[in-house]
Order: sequence, then C-alpha cells, then structure tokens
Amino acid sequence: MLAKRLRRVQPARTMEMNERAQALQRQGISIWNLTAGEPDFPTPVPIQEAALQAMRAGHTRYTAPAGIRELRTALAQRETARLGVEIRPSQVIVTSGGKQALYNFFMAFLNPGDEVLIPTPCWVSFYEQVRLADGVPVFVPTSPGHDFFPTVDDLNRYRTVRTRALILNTPHNPTGQVLRPEALQAIVEWSVEREIFLVFDECYGDLTFPSHRHWHPLQLIPEARPWVLSVHTFSKTFSMTGWRVGWAVGPETWIAAMTTVQSHSTSHPTSICQWAALAALQIPPDVVESIRATYERRGRWLYDRLARRPGLRPYMPRGAFYVWVDVQEWLQALETDDVGLALRLLEEAHVATVPGEAFQTSGYLRLSFATSEAVLENALTALIDFADRHGLP
Repeated sequence: MLAKRLRRVQPARTMEMNERAQALQRQGISIWNLTAGEPDFPTPVPIQEAALQAMRAGHTRYTAPAGIRELRTALAQRETARLGVEIRPSQVIVTSGGKQALYNFFMAFLNPGDEVLIPTPCWVSFYEQVRLADGVPVFVPTSPGHDFFPTVDDLNRYRTVRTRALILNTPHNPTGQVLRPEALQAIVEWSVEREIFLVFDECYGDLTFPSHRHWHPLQLIPEARPWVLSVHTFSKTFSMTGWRVGWAVGPETWIAAMTTVQSHSTSHPTSICQWAALAALQIPPDVVESIRATYERRGRWLYDRLARRPGLRPYMPRGAFYVWVDVQEWLQALETDDVGLALRLLEEAHVATVPGEAFQTSGYLRLSFATSEAVLENALTALIDFADRHGLP
C-alpha cells in the first residue's frame, strides 16, 4: 500500500536509539543517554520573552511563505557581515528547522535518478531525504587521515554524468571534525568547475573549538555564489530544537523555488517562533561563547577518558558536540557489529549510543556530550564496567 519512495526510506536510527532508551526509562531503568544531538541548555530567557511578546502583539497569523520580512532582513545582514559579500533578503528563506531547508532544496532540484554525492560517515537524514525526492544517494567513503572529509580524488571516483549535487557538512556530525580551509577551497573549486550544486550544511558553525575555525565557501571563493546553498539552524547555537526554525541562503532563483515547495507543505515556519528567532540574533555573544566553552570542556573530558582505554580509538572533537569512537577491537572481541554493541551497551550497561552503521560507516559509535557532566560521568563509568566484565581491551 505504501508509495514506492517510502519503501526505500527507513526511520532515523539516531531517533530509534533515543526512543529505545526512553522506553527503558519509562520502565524505571536509569539510562545514561548519549544519543541525541540536542543541547541540554534551556532556551535563553530573552528568546522566550520575545515569543510571549509576539503572541500578545497578535503575531499569530499566517506569514509570507519564506518567513517574516524582519527576520529575513536580519539574517541577510548577518550573512553579509560574516561572508563579506552582499546577501539580500530575497536570498534567504526561513524554514521549519534546518532539516526542512534541505528537504525544500532536494524537492525543488532533484529529478528521478539524479545523483547526490554524500561523504560518509554522514548525518542520517541526508540520504533519506534524497530518496524521498526520488534522487539517488551516492556514498563517498572518507578516511581518518583526511579528518573524515572527502578529497577531490574521492569525489572524482564517484562522480558520474548523473551527479547533480554534493552535500558537505562542517563542523561534522557525527565525527565532530572541522574541514580545513585549503580542503574546502579545493572542493568548492571542483564543484564549480563541474557545475555541481554544493549544499553546505553549517548547522554547527558557531560551535567550533580552538584552534579550529569554521569557514564558508564564499569566504574563500566569492565567485562560487551561483553554486552554493548554505543551511543553518537556530537549534544548536541557541538551544531551540523544539522551536523548529532554520534558514538557508543561496541564489535568488533557488530560494524562490524552495519557497514554492514550502508554500505547499508547511506554508511557513510558526509565526511566533520566527519572532523568537529574531530575538535570538540579538543574544549577547558572551552567552553563546559560554555554551560553546562548556561543550569544548565536556568534549575534551570525554575524549580523554575514552582514550585511556587501549581498545578504543576516539577522535578529538574540533566542533559540534560529538565524540566519534573506533570500536573495532571491541567488536572483534565480542564477535558482533556496531549495532549489536550499541544494543548490548543499552541493555546491559544502560548507556545509549548511536552505532556507526546509522551514519553509513560501520565499526564506530557516536557519543553525544550535549548532556550534563553527571550523565557523562555515570555513562563512562558504566561503559568501562561493561568492558571489564567482558574482558575487553
């Protein structure tokens, strides 16, 4: 009975593991949950107050499909200052989270059979959204030696005459790595020369750790403007996951096409949340810096603890809030795969993680440190106890 396109799509594994953990919690079992990419900080009070004021002011009606003029103007000004090139409000669309910005693009620009290059490991919704749009995800394996980002040689091996777009995500989910400017420049040049759309997911762009800087393609090659769509969200920087507000910046014709898609799906993001997002742009930088510094401290602590175990190979996070861990020695000892290990950790140690298979790269686990220090401490204690009980290296 299902549409054929839905038969090709699976529920998000990150959500699945989180739901399993929550089911055990409802049974009264304490779970140390390291699955969700969701900040544990509350939404800053000025943002909450702006939502209340918007309701009292009567901003509860339909808005323009691409978002309220005030927010699009503020975002255009923000991006102009950041990128050093003029961004007009007509080049900005406000969406129901960064996820919808991606969905709008794929629905607007993919024809059946069009291929999208997706470096792996990758976020789970990239490839499923491509499938929903009747496109073909083409996975491009990467290596630790290149920080889990593709090289031009990697891309050339997987490009075909059907290649329509390339997705690039930095700071990176799930590995926590940050793409170096020289590597980004090479990829942007490669994309432009071959007239391949570059979908640049920078949802964690405000959360990088010293001495790593987040770069946007237009900061390196302004002439790439006709080929780049950048996708953002208020969820991570401002702890607004449930508010569902994101935005995208790109060529006017792209934004117009994406707005058409949005006008026939969600119509527009929630009016109240858009006014709250406008207030978020006025949050003092030191508030965001305090949150970023907390993530940096947690990530370093988690990495250091994991690195003490000879059988684990964690990668030091350079941004976002994840530690990516090579667990292949444990898998060999237990004669299982990463999904099996994640399930055993959940059921026996009550530690919830996400297996690498969800990100199209087996042999790893993703651990989120977007949670309290107490949860991290208990999770690591339970993880090491599990390893000791099973004689793992």
